Amino acid sequence: MIFVMSLKQFMKKKKKLAEAKDYIILDSTDSDAGDLKKFSGVITVDGFAPPKKLITEKEKEDAAIELDIFKLEKIEKKYFKSKEFRNAAMGAVKALIEADRPFNVFVVIKNKAYKNFGDKIVKRIKKTFDINSDFVYSFDDLEGNKKLLKKDIKKETIGALRDRLNKLEKEEKNK
Repeated sequence: MIFVMSLKQFMKKKKKLAEAKDYIILDSTDSDAGDLKKFSGVITVDGFAPPKKLITEKEKEDAAIELDIFKLEKIEKKYFKSKEFRNAAMGAVKALIEADRPFNVFVVIKNKAYKNFGDKIVKRIKKTFDINSDFVYSFDDLEGNKKLLKKDIKKETIGALRDRLNKLEKEEKNK
């Protein structure tokens, strides 16, 4: 399974997350602080990190500060449709389906990014792969159902993800 969460959430639950089964961490915190460097299986993937400009605009909206809503929508749309985001999603799914044993992929992003865009990131990954099966969850989903950590992805889902990934990779080559 793929789980999207904030750095704060990951650090708070790190022991339970790491014990459930083998894992890989996709570090999208866009930071050199090295909070995740002490873990094995950490890969830096900036494609899931929303641009600072987008986070700033979203916080303005939340604080009811005057902002240009069209500007926010434009930046958000650009981020979610970017090649970087798509490639990061493809990399996360590739890591998940190419494992030779049950595996969890943790996508770790900044706290503000998760607060503002965590659910949207999950939805966009699902939309990118467009299959009728759950394979990606937010930390909030995990909090509601602890069994998700130990749940294995179905073989049919892996097959569907592999087919869709191959199609997306061919589209990338042809661009």
